[in-house]
Amino acid sequence: MDGIWDDGEWISWDEINTHIYLQEKRSELELRGITDEKDVLEAIARDEDETTLVEELLHASVAYYRAHNRYLAPYSFFKKHVDSLSLNPKKLKYALSDSFEDFDNISPQYLFARDVELYKKGKFNHPRTTPPISYGWLLSFADRYYKEYEQHLPIYGEIGERYAADRFGFTQNPAQAQGSDGRMAKPGHEAQLANVLVEVKTITPIKSEPFVTVKRSGNWGVLAIVKIDPDMRIDGKLIKRSRLPKGDEPHMRIHWDDYSSDHLEISPEYQASPVT
Repeated sequence: MDGIWDDGEWISWDEINTHIYLQEKRSELELRGITDEKDVLEAIARDEDETTLVEELLHASVAYYRAHNRYLAPYSFFKKHVDSLSLNPKKLKYALSDSFEDFDNISPQYLFARDVELYKKGKFNHPRTTPPISYGWLLSFADRYYKEYEQHLPIYGEIGERYAADRFGFTQNPAQAQGSDGRMAKPGHEAQLANVLVEVKTITPIKSEPFVTVKRSGNWGVLAIVKIDPDMRIDGKLIKRSRLPKGDEPHMRIHWDDYSSDHLEISPEYQASPVT
């Protein structure tokens, strides 16, 4: 049955569930001191928008893990957004329990909270279909998020690695691998760079100066520096380790402007350009 008759009028279950959901949200907002109808509707819309955007990243992160064996964003990032929704503690506890499966009228925010906890446990395995998660898609998503919240996503390092892997042609190591981030493997590469281990460092839009700090202890032979500027333009350089400064210090500081790239072929799709 798709609905019920009430006082001579057919009411669908969608209408009933929407009414229940709005009642629940009004009760939650009243506890936060929001009672004016206009303010209530605006608050509900904001909560929906936040869940939708961040939930998109949650699904993308799971799909990305399946493709690359590495997550885009940590659990703590998604948990922060769950906390900002001010969900009813009793209902949240119920949503996270095994009996949740029988609860038909749960709102999208509680579904999101449950998925975040499954994400933490590595059990969230039903991502929606997402577009191909290229560095361009990630960069565009980071731009959307910044424009919405005026905060930066914690994914610039992953964007830098994906961009460098695509542009310079190396295979990424598993996440948290020690010593290097990948190995040059693209057929037709410059002979002197073939099979060399790569370290990737990203200059993020947050940095006021374009430099990176690199450990000397790694066994990498070439450094890939990726720069993402505040306008979300992206560019990269590949620098042989033999060109970098020698020294006994555990780290070295490499400035973007001080080195040319040892990878001279630049295809049009990899030249720096703003996100549209």
